[in-house]
Amino acid sequence: MPDTLKTILGIALAFALGAACRWIDIPVPAPNKLIGAALVVAVTLGYLAADWALPPQDGSAQMEKTRDGAETAAGE
Repeated sequence: MPDTLKTILGIALAFALGAACRWIDIPVPAPNKLIGAALVVAVTLGYLAADWALPPQDGSAQMEKTRDGAETAAGE
């Protein structure tokens, strides 16, 4: 499945979950204040920055894509 399609489906699922929580009147499983949302963004950006800046660890499974786009562990 292409990454763009995964992103679109993820956003659509998030909106559907939020709408369902509002319609059923149950608490949304997310922070309800701006500071909580900022914390989620900060954690995500920190994870992405560390992933970009740090070298891969020894023994970590390297992933590679096959011709059909599936990901498998390197060497399999």
